[in-house]
Amino acid sequence: LTDRVKLCGSTHNEEILRQMRSHDILLFTSDRNEGWGAVANEAMGSRCVLVASDAIGSTPFLIENGVNGMVFRNENLNDLYKQVKYLIDNPEQRMQIAENAYRTVHDLWSPVNAARSIISLITGHMNGQITPTVKGPGSIA
Repeated sequence: LTDRVKLCGSTHNEEILRQMRSHDILLFTSDRNEGWGAVANEAMGSRCVLVASDAIGSTPFLIENGVNGMVFRNENLNDLYKQVKYLIDNPEQRMQIAENAYRTVHDLWSPVNAARSIISLITGHMNGQITPTVKGPGSIA
């Protein structure tokens, strides 16, 4: 795999983002110690298809499996393999998933949407009502 896989070690964020933009797939194999996992947002915003462990905090909130990313069962290498093989074997679907991922981050999880949600939450709180949004910033996520 050395001609196709490179382990980079510690790398500046600008270089990581550049690499995400120039590749099709990012394997996000962390476990429950990851918390939210901001790298998920960065990959999706770079039109890089995220293949993420179901143990990562943001996975159930950001990824709709097969639509805007792929989810594999934590520590299940066969499941991870199946997800990646599907993406490699289906380049048109991979490109559509990448575009859907980009739209998820830039339309739903955007700073503008976050600001609107915060204002809505604050206004609701001031009026004695807490009404979180269903999806995106300000949701139960």
